[in-house]
Amino acid sequence: MKGAMAFDDFTGFWISHSVPRLIDLNKNQYKYPDSGLKYGQTFFCGTYSVTALAEIGKHLEFAQPSFAHSNIPKSFSNLFPALSRALEKKRINGKSGEYTVSQIVETLGGIKLKIFSKNKKYEKDLYSNFLAKEFQTSFFVETWLNGGGTDLASSCDDGNGKVFNLRSVILDNGKYSFPSSKDHSKWAVSSDAAAAKEKNVVCIGDINRQKSQHLRGGGAICITNLNIWNLFRSSIDTIECCGKLAKIAKKCD
Repeated sequence: MKGAMAFDDFTGFWISHSVPRLIDLNKNQYKYPDSGLKYGQTFFCGTYSVTALAEIGKHLEFAQPSFAHSNIPKSFSNLFPALSRALEKKRINGKSGEYTVSQIVETLGGIKLKIFSKNKKYEKDLYSNFLAKEFQTSFFVETWLNGGGTDLASSCDDGNGKVFNLRSVILDNGKYSFPSSKDHSKWAVSSDAAAAKEKNVVCIGDINRQKSQHLRGGGAICITNLNIWNLFRSSIDTIECCGKLAKIAKKCD
């Protein structure tokens, strides 16, 4: 999980991104890292009322990220205890057996986002076991499949919705194309199949579809928007269907 946020007494912003070492706190100026130029990346930035820290704090509490730097006034700790617990890296109460949480958070502009978070004790895939189940639709998923861990195959047996890995993406009407091994971004776009119960969903995640990620906390921010959905949907090139590669998404649906 990578990101940054800052709030005053009234409003603030929260950025979720995929760029390793985006900010070097040891330097007195900002420079986009060269590592972020080599591979594809994703960013999601939203502005919120300060009251959204209740949901964002709970999201972070479940994911349990490591914080490079934090500064929270006592008044905020009292108002948003989940955020305070997240910063203190306190364990969530596992007695209930609930290691995931989904919430609605609204931007200042009135856009309702659905945020998903999983704790490392969930020990399952974020996309096939959580997102597809919650939305009850299939997803095409682009994540980093170039690490040392075992990549997860496309999930074709889940009755709540299938999850298909993307193997390459295409941009700018075919001008640019690159494989998932060159793409460090993490996103999912819902299927446009007739059977899909919820359409036009785009999720920006922070975790990969690899077995090792079952034991890592993480999550996704999801938005339902036709224009954004069309942009991501049109970038799909090669899809890992059930045991085969395809260029046409409907062959997977």
